[in-house]
Amino acid sequence: MKKRVLSLILALIILLCPLLPACTNSSSESNTDRLTVYAINEDDILVRFLKKYNAYCNVNDREEDSVEFIYFDSYEEYEAKLGTELMAGKGPDVLALSQNLPIEKLIKNNNLLDLNEVINSLNSDFSFDNLNKMVMDSGVFDGKRYILPLYYSPDFLVTSNSRLDYLGADLEGVTFETLCEDINQGQLDCYLVHPGFGDNFFYSFVYQYINTRNGTTEFDTDEFRNLAEAFRKALIGDSYSDFYDYEFSSETNREYLFDSFENGFNAGSFGAFARSYLRSSNYILEDSIEKSSHSIKIFYPNFNREDKLSATVEFGFMFSSNCKKYDKVIKLIEYMLGFDSQSYYCGGREGDPESTSGGSWLPVNLEVYEASYKNALEYKVDEYYNESGKVTVSHELIEKKNQALSEYYRPLLEDITTCSLYDFEGITSTHISKNVLKSPIDSYLKGEITLDTFINRLTNSVNMYLNE
Repeated sequence: MKKRVLSLILALIILLCPLLPACTNSSSESNTDRLTVYAINEDDILVRFLKKYNAYCNVNDREEDSVEFIYFDSYEEYEAKLGTELMAGKGPDVLALSQNLPIEKLIKNNNLLDLNEVINSLNSDFSFDNLNKMVMDSGVFDGKRYILPLYYSPDFLVTSNSRLDYLGADLEGVTFETLCEDINQGQLDCYLVHPGFGDNFFYSFVYQYINTRNGTTEFDTDEFRNLAEAFRKALIGDSYSDFYDYEFSSETNREYLFDSFENGFNAGSFGAFARSYLRSSNYILEDSIEKSSHSIKIFYPNFNREDKLSATVEFGFMFSSNCKKYDKVIKLIEYMLGFDSQSYYCGGREGDPESTSGGSWLPVNLEVYEASYKNALEYKVDEYYNESGKVTVSHELIEKKNQALSEYYRPLLEDITTCSLYDFEGITSTHISKNVLKSPIDSYLKGEITLDTFINRLTNSVNMYLNE
């Protein structure tokens, strides 16, 4: 009798096991009809965005539209699971550019959802008319919309006359090329950019010569050869070991011309520009907008090609082609590209020009773009502390800031004609960077291989990745 009861209990357990929730954090199985996303921790930028969306769904009694997070215990497990499942037509629904994914491969193998098809299939009222077409088109390949950019930043290197003069640069007719030449000839004792961003700069340069859309490269050209050598010297000089061992400390006393976070202006949102302008006010007190605009030195290097101003996507998201929850996809898209979400991260909220949540990015939503511009014009403070001490902000200076915004910075932004997918700060962490570009670039920057060998290795590695 006991054996019979035991057998019945075991049979019941076996029957119920598939219905029980997974016990491990690294389970890749979803137990709901919600959109799913793989994650490592709460600090991931994709998680932060989607947590805010979940809060919105909760407040509006739309719990069924929220996103389910499937966490992994280790990055290695997460990366392996994500890559193998996506290529097999499985895995999570929501993906992001910030994840280490072979975007080019996923597009080529039809592993990403065509969002135009989703919108058309549901006869959705959603429209891209109120979004920045140039930026949004960076996610369109062969007429199919695979990637939705949310925010972007201009590809500007920004400094000031004050800093250039402090470092000993000749301000008469100064250009990006003359600065590189002066550094390489020893006339300027400084790095081109902050050593912590030297890799990012060089990877950005290399990316400009890769056409992922048609699978071609342009490394074997005089232009690339000359710039590769000039940038290598200007970035690291002769001290390769110091360059690679630098860890954002004061171990080196050598100065640098450009940095996104110090000694100059932030190229990004209108609010970031306004704040940077006022912080640098001690050396922007000329009588005319022409002079004051020239005191703000914005450089767009030759590697942007053909003297065109360019931008990069700061954050974008995608959906796996195995996702069939089209109605939920549309709702997430509408939220992420809507006014409330876009303005929260780009400084477009009315009456909140000083909000730190405004960030440094530009929105793709054109209504938010105008709102953030208006807030930047209204932005004012009484005083700042910078490298020269306390600076009192006068009404005259506020007016000069607004002139610089309207007559100098905004026209620059609106002259941008191209936009790429990989942002400056995260460019070394992309799949193609880590798995294709890293070995030849590291060897070249360290002086272990010649320029010709570098070009050959780059060409062979990238062509194999794009066309295999």
